[in-house]
Order: sequence, then C-alpha cells, then structure tokens
Amino acid sequence: LERQRHALRALNEVAAASGINLQERLARTLQLGCEHLQLSLGLVSRIEGAVYTVEASYAAEAPPTPGTRFDFDQTYCSLTYQADDVVAIDSMGSSRFSGHPCYQHFALEAYIGIPLLVAGERWGTLNFSSSARRNPPFDEVDLEFMRLSARWISSLLEQAEIEQQREDLLQRFNKLTRHLPGMVYQYQLSADGQAWFPYSSTGINEIYGITPEQAANSGDLALERVHPDDLDSVIESITASALRLKTWRAEYRVRHPLKGELWVAGFASPELLENGSIVWH
Repeated sequence: LERQRHALRALNEVAAASGINLQERLARTLQLGCEHLQLSLGLVSRIEGAVYTVEASYAAEAPPTPGTRFDFDQTYCSLTYQADDVVAIDSMGSSRFSGHPCYQHFALEAYIGIPLLVAGERWGTLNFSSSARRNPPFDEVDLEFMRLSARWISSLLEQAEIEQQREDLLQRFNKLTRHLPGMVYQYQLSADGQAWFPYSSTGINEIYGITPEQAANSGDLALERVHPDDLDSVIESITASALRLKTWRAEYRVRHPLKGELWVAGFASPELLENGSIVWH
C-alpha cells in the first residue's frame, strides 16, 4: 500500500509540474515507472502498421533515443497489442513466450506493458522491461499503476495532438491572411478595461508597425499609433460598439513609424463572452 501511495504522489507531482514540455513529462513518468516497478528500461511507443517507433524513453544507461524504429513483430509489444489490458511477464525465459524474437535478440527477462489509446483508437504502448527477471513477481498494485499511468499518458498525447492540429490550422490560416489586404484580427476588451489582440495577422505591422506578438500582450501599442486628433473618436466608437454590441466601424489616421501618416478603415463584429469580456472579430 505504501508503494502505491508513493507512486501516486510522484505521478501527481509530474502532473502538477509547470514549465516542462511533453517529452519531459513522458520521460519523468517513465523514470517514475522504472523506480516503482524496479525495472531498468521504460518506453512510450508509437505503433503504425508494422513499425514500432520510440516516442519517449528512460533508462539509467543508454536508452534508445526517440525516433528509433523497430519491427513491431520483433517487440514484446506485439503481445501487448493482442490484449486489452496489462500484459505482465516476470520471467520471459520460463514463460510460454520464450521463443519470442525479442527474447532471442535482446534477452529481456521481465516485461510489463499496456496499450495506449488516443481519441479512442490504439496509438501505441507504455512498457517497461529489464534483463533480470522480476522478483518479487508483478502484483495487482503494479497492474493498477500501469493502468493509471496509461490513462495519464494517453491524455497527454491526445492533448498534444489537438494542439498540433490547432497549430497546423493556424499556420494554414496565416498563409492565407498574408495574401489579404490590410489585417485580420481579434480585439479583446476585458471587464476591467484591459485590451489586447488575441490574434492578428502579420498585416498589423503594415498598418501599426507592431508585431502580432506585441499586439497579443497589449492593445495600447496600436492605440498609441492612432493620430492624436482621431484618438478620442476611435475610443468612443469602440465604447459605443461594446455598449450596444453593434458592428464597430471607423476611419482614422495612423502614424506609422516607417510609412508616416496612413488613412485606415476598420470594422469588426463584437461578441460578449461569459466572463464579461468583449471580443471583436
């Protein structure tokens, strides 16, 4: 029971850790698994057809690097993929799987693995192994640790895939907006009066002389570039649009740091968010 509590505390620490990326979280989880299970090698694999790819690894000495590929049928995970739950083998040499190619090639005695599901589909495996037999044998605490770790890792991988899809979509959108005149943007005004651009195309540099990253931090830089004689009317038009939730339209001058004075026309549709903020699209 104490082993289980220790493992759960450590897993919670990994989950709560901030400022680390996916690879670091996976590596820490694998290190935790090796320590808890008393095995020397931990892997997260991606299974695509007949190809087994190492996605993350941990070992005290010379683990296979991420990106290393093996023939799926030559790995113990081919056994894991035939099951819907944890596969645990204390001593491969004395088991019915002693003739498995992986045992013949790598002589890994102990193995425990479980399929990883991402978006409901089999994605790969979480597995641990060692050249020494497992003594004492795997118990129910070990099996439950594997199930919990697999659910945690699956959620990380699913989140990463969603984020990657979002990033790919944003990149395609950015490529399109580079060919549009002017700029495409979202402008957000919080209930406490703070304003920023959650999204702006690179065209914002052509109009205001600032980058999308600068605009995402604060909307003040854009307002500072508005001609002083037009600033009050621009602010009033934004306020009126916010109060009535009506389309914002304005024509005004901008003092561009390189191009000088520019006349611009803008329009956007406001949307009231649940937190009281208003975002214009």
